[in-house]
Amino acid sequence: MTENKGTLSNKSGPILKKLIDMDPEDINLKYIFDHIRNYGIASTMMIAGLYLWKHPESAFGIILIFSEFWSLSLILLGLFLNILNLTQIIWVLGKVKMPLGIYIFLMFLIFYIVLSFLASYAKYFMSIS
Repeated sequence: MTENKGTLSNKSGPILKKLIDMDPEDINLKYIFDHIRNYGIASTMMIAGLYLWKHPESAFGIILIFSEFWSLSLILLGLFLNILNLTQIIWVLGKVKMPLGIYIFLMFLIFYIVLSFLASYAKYFMSIS
């Protein structure tokens, strides 16, 4: 088996590497809050897409014509951004030298928190609509 040295494969390309690769020493409190904020922004895009899908009469302008397309685009873009954000934290924690048990525990914890955040956010905003 080959050793994983924290580099992305050639197939993923330099764009993905620039998006998710980060030096673990650069992590500070601002990075953590930015990361959490990014989940909120991506989730808001998903909720806006769900709201537009559920209430197409609230659309205006060019969105009115293609409301299904725009709502699906917002949902998929928000989902992609959430996955990218989750992938970045998994990648950074993978580069930090820590015991495998702690790493697995942190991954489950982060994954659970992200899913809970998305579910509660969606449930709240869909209930007030």
